[in-house]
Amino acid sequence: MKRYPGNKPLKINYLILILVPVVLLLWPPAAPFAEAANFIKLFTAIANNDLEEVRALAPQGPSINAVDRASGATPLTWACMKGIKPAIAAHLISLGADIEQMDGEGNTPLGTAATYGNAAAARLLLEKGANPNAPDGRKNLPIILASGHSGHLEIVQTLTAKGAKIEDQIGKTAVQTALDCNKPEIVRFLVEKGARIGYFQVLKRLWDPEQPPLPDFDPLKSARSQP
Repeated sequence: MKRYPGNKPLKINYLILILVPVVLLLWPPAAPFAEAANFIKLFTAIANNDLEEVRALAPQGPSINAVDRASGATPLTWACMKGIKPAIAAHLISLGADIEQMDGEGNTPLGTAATYGNAAAARLLLEKGANPNAPDGRKNLPIILASGHSGHLEIVQTLTAKGAKIEDQIGKTAVQTALDCNKPEIVRFLVEKGARIGYFQVLKRLWDPEQPPLPDFDPLKSARSQP
């Protein structure tokens, strides 16, 4: 059978035609280049708490969940940052923003609110049905994020009231996180709710010279009092 020089490139071209649509279908949603300028304006309006401008700029439908290439955020995760009024997140949700969708950095809207201390946004998301036990892309639960370095007691209280688990968690527990980050008010609240402090956690803290003592709280006494 006679072979023509053009046969092999033709096969490669067919392969490209097959693979390109597959890659595009599997690729994470991202803001198209045509929308980049609009997304910059939208994110600026969100950061400025300008609800009227957000209403004018926010797209409706699937593109409201697109990921901004520059920041890695979705409009909703951006709206859950510290200081952003919940009315903006509420408007985005009314346009179809997914309350569970991770952004390009693996952050969920509730996890973002927990991390940055936006208690009003956290309450709104939970009222809209957000899962208080849904991990983010790094397997961190919202209560872990709220118990960490920033330490947001109000959000920890809201999460537990909505069913957040304080013991059966992936990896580190909330009370362990609060202990490691020196958040006595969160430690005290979680212990009152039934969180257990293990002796290993207490000894690790006592032996670590970089860990300051917890004021008005004795973790060793708390560990001894637990069954």
